[in-house]
Amino acid sequence: KDWIVNQGNKLDENSNLVTKRVLSVTAMKDTEFVTDSENANKIMIHYADGTKELFNISAKDSQVAQVKEYSIENLGDIVYTPNIVIKNRDALEAKVKELLLSVELQSQAVRNILEKRDTKNDPTANSEARQNGYIRDLFLEESFKEVSDNINKFVKKLVENEEHQLNDDEPAKLSLIKKIEKNKTNIMLALTYLNRYYGIKYNGVNIKDMNIKDMMTFKPDFYGKNVDVLDRLIKIGSKESYIKGDRTYDTYREVIASATGKGNLHEFLNYNMRLFTADTDLNDWFKHATENNVYISEPTTTTQDFVNKKHRAYDGLNNFIHGRMILPLLTLKNAHIFLISTYNTLAYSSFEKYGKYTEEERNKFKAKVDEVANAQQRYLDFWSRLALSSVRNKLLKSDNMVPTAVWDNQNYSGGSNRYGFANNGRDVVAPVRELYGPTWRYHNTNGSMGAMARIYGRPYEDDAVFFMVTDMISQFGISAFTHETTHVNDRMLYYGGNWHREGTDLEAYAQGMLQTPDSST
Repeated sequence: KDWIVNQGNKLDENSNLVTKRVLSVTAMKDTEFVTDSENANKIMIHYADGTKELFNISAKDSQVAQVKEYSIENLGDIVYTPNIVIKNRDALEAKVKELLLSVELQSQAVRNILEKRDTKNDPTANSEARQNGYIRDLFLEESFKEVSDNINKFVKKLVENEEHQLNDDEPAKLSLIKKIEKNKTNIMLALTYLNRYYGIKYNGVNIKDMNIKDMMTFKPDFYGKNVDVLDRLIKIGSKESYIKGDRTYDTYREVIASATGKGNLHEFLNYNMRLFTADTDLNDWFKHATENNVYISEPTTTTQDFVNKKHRAYDGLNNFIHGRMILPLLTLKNAHIFLISTYNTLAYSSFEKYGKYTEEERNKFKAKVDEVANAQQRYLDFWSRLALSSVRNKLLKSDNMVPTAVWDNQNYSGGSNRYGFANNGRDVVAPVRELYGPTWRYHNTNGSMGAMARIYGRPYEDDAVFFMVTDMISQFGISAFTHETTHVNDRMLYYGGNWHREGTDLEAYAQGMLQTPDSST
């Protein structure tokens, strides 16, 4: 206590360390968070006002053999000591490694955390075979293997952040081992989940490609909350619903938010953007953060009243059913997706679907994507001028409702099943494996249909357009877009707020009157 007071008295009274409340001090090596006892060369000081400071540090002789000490540049005699004790943990780490590696993804232990299905109409819903299918539906095989293959690194960080005893307290070690043994399945599932969905990178002043995955996994107290690393992992891995790829938006709110103080994923991403980068608009940041794997086309409206209305991709994604796509899009590895975002629709497709596997091919194909995007925008702008003033603002679904999801077909060279494997059973179809599969947005192709709309009795947030045989990026794809979005928009907009004329076939409007013609029609 006296030493802490002594250190505090050395600070300049105008220093941020005196005038601001400190949430956390986290070691870094260049632009990566250091979450174990490895040498650091920077610290990030995170303040309660949402700002940060970076200081260079250098190792110095420590007065306590088991505690590292660092000098802090420009802070005189002030010392930084990481909250990690230096000692031999080889035996402890070996035991923890053995316990965690004993967990298998397809196992009874994982089946035990699955939610029980209703067997009233499906007696086999909870059979072992069906439950193994539910585990496959998590799409976590690659991440689980990555954690297992790098288990030494994961265990070292886990143990060093959990075990802070200065002495060799055997009862404490045994207690930790017992806790890990009891909860090893939960821990492995949590490590796998965070490894899969929280490898988000940030770029800013003095920060390049800073990945928050290790910080989110092993230093959750970064945001100023008192968080037990192990207890948090055990909770994250305790329920199937927490580790599902189509619930990443919900899981953040339900089990991640308590450690960050940011109540939903949008608030979390917005806070981090302002803390780590120079961006001030999440639409801009999202484009920057995903630019290696996602191309975003945001055509400009010619309707002046709509120019400043929500129409950009992140605004559309941060919207009910689309929210599940945010974290998967931010953490793509091998897939290359493109989005077309308007004030009324949000369309998804991939470069792989069109056989564009190289950067050169993808860059060239972007012109085709933009061409279709502009055609979609022109059609919507036409209706913005034609619609009655009493209903025209209903076109602004990104503002008022949820932009209609438009899903290009899943027709890949070599085929693909819903798990992202080609017909030969070996080749991986990355867009399905990394995005459409885990988010449950893969759809089979109905060979008798060019495209279709899913609509409900009343206009609904989950209305959607599905391309089947027709490719969205094509001349006929433009025509099909106008046809299917007519089915979605006609009742709430195109008829002035009236519904279909009784006795009139729905296609009389979509195909007979309102579809933009193509040479093939």
